[in-house]
Amino acid sequence: MKKQIKHNQKSTFSILFPILTIVLIGIVTVIITNHEPKQFYNWTEIRTEIKDSIQVSESRGITSGVGRMGISTKNEVDRRKWIMKNATNYELQKLTEFPNGNVKAIAYEGLLRNVTLHKEQS
Repeated sequence: MKKQIKHNQKSTFSILFPILTIVLIGIVTVIITNHEPKQFYNWTEIRTEIKDSIQVSESRGITSGVGRMGISTKNEVDRRKWIMKNATNYELQKLTEFPNGNVKAIAYEGLLRNVTLHKEQS
């Protein structure tokens, strides 16, 4: 009597499953790490001038006028003041929902300055 040797044949699914899992995890990781909430921010009802200034201010920190190694940051301070002065209250309120902390700080400071200004005028 001869023994029959069984060859254990693996199904295609059992070979492809680990490969597809690794590829899927890689795709999800790339999507998550490259996702920035600001990409989906709703800019409607915010004027182009304000939007452009905000996009420049977003990458700069909030400063009092003197930066690293004593370098003046007067341009950043002037830009921040310009935004607070020229943006409407509605635009500032809308910017408080922006996903960047610098922009939120500018918006809240502008709103506080406007409230203080209105109290002084009353």
